[in-house]
Amino acid sequence: MQIVNIDISDSGRIIIDDRVYYSVENAADGMIQNPDTHERAVLKKIDNQPELEAADDFECEVLAAEKGSRGFRNIIYPTVLKRKAGLSEMNEAFIFTEVPESVTDRSVHQLTKALKASGFSIYSRIMAAMNLAESLCVIQKYVGRNIVTIHPEEIYVNIDSGDVYIWIANWLRDVTAKSGTEEFGFSPEWYHRTDKTVTDSDLNYFAAYVFFRLLCNDDPFDGSETLMQFPLLTREAITSIHDGTYGFVLTDGRNNISEYIGYGLQKKWRALPRFIRVEFEKNFTVGLKSPEDRTDIAKWLKIIQKMRDSLVYVNSQFKFCDPDVSNKVLFMVVDDFKIPVWPKKAVYWYHVDIPLYESQNGIVAGVTVREGKYYLSNLSGNPWAVTLNSVTEWVEPEQSIQIIEGMVIKLGDSKSIKVQSGEIDTTPELVDVIVPDMNSIVNDNIISGDIIDGLPDDVHEAALIIDNCNGKEE
Repeated sequence: MQIVNIDISDSGRIIIDDRVYYSVENAADGMIQNPDTHERAVLKKIDNQPELEAADDFECEVLAAEKGSRGFRNIIYPTVLKRKAGLSEMNEAFIFTEVPESVTDRSVHQLTKALKASGFSIYSRIMAAMNLAESLCVIQKYVGRNIVTIHPEEIYVNIDSGDVYIWIANWLRDVTAKSGTEEFGFSPEWYHRTDKTVTDSDLNYFAAYVFFRLLCNDDPFDGSETLMQFPLLTREAITSIHDGTYGFVLTDGRNNISEYIGYGLQKKWRALPRFIRVEFEKNFTVGLKSPEDRTDIAKWLKIIQKMRDSLVYVNSQFKFCDPDVSNKVLFMVVDDFKIPVWPKKAVYWYHVDIPLYESQNGIVAGVTVREGKYYLSNLSGNPWAVTLNSVTEWVEPEQSIQIIEGMVIKLGDSKSIKVQSGEIDTTPELVDVIVPDMNSIVNDNIISGDIIDGLPDDVHEAALIIDNCNGKEE
């Protein structure tokens, strides 16, 4: 807890040490702004001792443990300030929350509103899911200690970039301490428990629910928008749907599809890679009654990362290049990650377990194309040992190499990338593959073009369609 000079004697002006703020009209309660730097913050006087202790503990414990975490960058955390007081004055405590400038962007919406916003592309939705998964991985470590509830209404999403912001202050106190909590993504058992303190399985359920909504843009259960029993969808009806009364809309009924499902949801569902459909089915069938069978958030993060890997841009449209479906695309394989060899696809720091600073903005290697041939640019800080036909050559940082099936790229002391065919043969045969000589494919110059993982110039013009990505790229 910091002890600082806080002057609130002027009703319109607030001075914190040497920083001057003014109240912001037509903004959130307690919002203040520095007139010179335009920095915004929220300052609230707090008399509740448990609430102060929760915020103070979160800052001390979590900030110390998670310093430098990518997941923590999405969490807007509170700082407890204690006002310096004279001998005759009462001590006063405040919660001070600095607001990142990007939060005020007009593209930033509350989670539930973002889901309905136009222009929220599949690429941005996947990025939002990945950013949220990173943050929930951090939050889950403190469930039952600092984190006692879920406040979906305090999750904000930038629908252009997929950036996520979580106002964590209200997650640190009992759900009954704040009226109006949005019941969005709460587990079925949460509705039937007297104790509303969030558990690990509640958070796992919440993650699965939100990821489904982000990727399919619909509710996963019978009743939302289409259930004829509740044409007006009252609050009581929605509660009964989410407390377990109704099952997963994609497995109940004839042909494993509910009679209430719409065509749009069917199309989005069938377009998803198989590996994530299996995970959703498990969470919304077995996982409804068996919380221990729900996917943990660390695994969800990896699944969403794989989804990002599989998304390609072809013929002016987004497509999922499902690695479990036989196709003519080469893949860069790192352990169980499979990244299509496609223009602007990238190998990230988390694929190969290297520190973030040993990459360019998180990118270790990027795919570019020239004259119909694919090249992999070394964007790490280390040389690569590339082996093909038992011949090994070195590719230095800022160099690139033509991607050939069968090559193995050793990234310094880290993991290796293996280039493999995407064709799945159900009758394996031993075949000798002859590839060009290594010395003819090392290129000393970076191939031109931005490496931005499949993101086209105008993501909002792209549509998600069902395809095995055997098309020809633009």
